[in-house]
Amino acid sequence: MKETTRSHPLFLGVLVAALLVPAYIGFRLPNYWSTSLALVNSNDGFYRRAAFGTVFKPLWAIFDFAYSTFAVTSVLLLLALLACIVVAASKATNDSQRLVALLWILAPTGAFLFHIVGYLDILLYLALFAAILLVDRNHPWWATAVMASSAFIHENMLLATLPVFLYRVMAAYGPRKAFATCLAPVAAVVAVVLMPQIETAKREIALAKWDSAVEFPIRYDAINLQARSLSDAWQLYSVWDVSMWVIPIAVGIVIGWVLLIVDRNRVLGTGVALGLVAMAASLAPLALGFLGWDASRWNFLALSNFALIAFAWLNMYSQRLNLLVAVGCLMPFLPLFYQPLAYFDEVSPRAIAPQVVVQYLKAEVPEGFFSLPKA
Repeated sequence: MKETTRSHPLFLGVLVAALLVPAYIGFRLPNYWSTSLALVNSNDGFYRRAAFGTVFKPLWAIFDFAYSTFAVTSVLLLLALLACIVVAASKATNDSQRLVALLWILAPTGAFLFHIVGYLDILLYLALFAAILLVDRNHPWWATAVMASSAFIHENMLLATLPVFLYRVMAAYGPRKAFATCLAPVAAVVAVVLMPQIETAKREIALAKWDSAVEFPIRYDAINLQARSLSDAWQLYSVWDVSMWVIPIAVGIVIGWVLLIVDRNRVLGTGVALGLVAMAASLAPLALGFLGWDASRWNFLALSNFALIAFAWLNMYSQRLNLLVAVGCLMPFLPLFYQPLAYFDEVSPRAIAPQVVVQYLKAEVPEGFFSLPKA
């Protein structure tokens, strides 16, 4: 049963007001890990994850590689992604979609987005929003080009954003075109992975040059990722331990999608196959646990994918909010009550107890929001 066929203008104000909560809880200036990765560029011999640094290198040079330039650029990119989220969410046509949007914003996921300001994940999701816009305007092949280009930002897009793109194209055009449009992005990822690693001598030359140019501490461990193989990475962390962190989120996502699929099948009698694709696309970022140790980041990406896909899913049949839909939307986020998203660099979420907020706003806003990160 359809609830409404148009967006609610008041919801836009609710979204913007709701974003103030995660902004307060999670925002900090970009850490030195992300600013160090922003230095990586193809002119200095790097290939993987070099697109961002290559494009913005002239800007860094104009402002003498000042940390403030990196920080302002990162914040502007974050604001651009937030604008995409608000615009997309404001077009919700039923309360089920509005619930998904508010759950993602007010759960720890919203604050975590502000916490990872400067990370390349933000660029990947900006590219995803651009590709989805092109799909919605009947330009799937241009969307494919955008997704393929994002592989040169970070190869993680294969498991982070490409599954969402696959789902959206499949929902719009069917499985044949969906798989066809994903061939170029997959090929781009393969090309990036097969690119030769930077030679040690070139890396040392680049690091020496950057040391003399930048005003902030360079995270050499971030740069050295360029020369580290998968087997080397596995020596630094336990895949088993990461798996233990992501399994609760995986279980929540599976239960959530089962409930949403059952609800749609009850109403329309269809949607099981597409629902299974949606479930797999939501779970895909958790497989990044085999490639790196950022378990909280993988959980964040999986929950973000769930929210993006569930929002589109619920728009397809505008189902009135009921208990089955509400529980299905809530289930993926429930594990966060028992297993919070861990912040990087010994940073913690800000408390939202009234007395703490008042004290913070009176005395610590400049220091808490705008102080330089730890080296």
